[in-house]
Amino acid sequence: MNDIKIAFATEVTYPNYCKRLQESALKYFIDYQLQQYNIAYYISTNMPNEFDAIKNLDFVKVYDVDSLRDTEESNKYEILPEDPRGLYPSKYPWNMRRYIIQKASQDGYNYVIYIDADNVFHPMSSIDLYNVLINNYEPNIVATNQTIFKYANKTPDDVFNYHDQYIKHFNLSFDTDQYDTIDGPVQIFMGETNKDIIRLMKKWTELTIFGYSKPLGVGYGNNKHGNLSFAIPMSNFTLKWKGFPFYPNHVFSDRY
Repeated sequence: MNDIKIAFATEVTYPNYCKRLQESALKYFIDYQLQQYNIAYYISTNMPNEFDAIKNLDFVKVYDVDSLRDTEESNKYEILPEDPRGLYPSKYPWNMRRYIIQKASQDGYNYVIYIDADNVFHPMSSIDLYNVLINNYEPNIVATNQTIFKYANKTPDDVFNYHDQYIKHFNLSFDTDQYDTIDGPVQIFMGETNKDIIRLMKKWTELTIFGYSKPLGVGYGNNKHGNLSFAIPMSNFTLKWKGFPFYPNHVFSDRY
């Protein structure tokens, strides 16, 4: 088996979600003492000061999301709404999560587990949880334990409504099920090496900018589902459903 380096990752913005991360997903990570297995937790945020209380933990890496942007187009198109009321989540730049996944992979991690701030972990021992992660590893796989949207069903419509134009433009010939895509709360990226995930993130960026700039007159823009539908097969990854010991626990009062 290849050397496996595991990191968790979360993008979190606005005070409610910064607080939820520290009360939920990150707290579970710390309580399970996953750092003893050389697992790190990467966080991107527009409010890094919200994490001052944990900045001395060497296994938690907190980045200002603006420091991770690597294209001028991201600054132009991927704008965080100043006031999330009535806007979140429809106008949120959902694809920006790729930057914290990319940062972890640039630091050498080839197994990046992206989870939402409100994820909770199944009750089990720390070593049992770690063994699940190790046993689930497959190279060049994107995995989830949440919803997979099937291209064959063409639903939801907003996930697949521009696929015909994209497939023609990029001259693609993947099998129908290779365009299946992934929902958001749990997304796991496993590469043979970290460079495989870096390649996938760069393709995700290209498709995101393509979707915003709309050279075809239409584009997926902030729709991460549509963009990942193409980024996964175009980067020689395969999407799979796998059981993982954590799941979202959405708290309605968090929403603005």
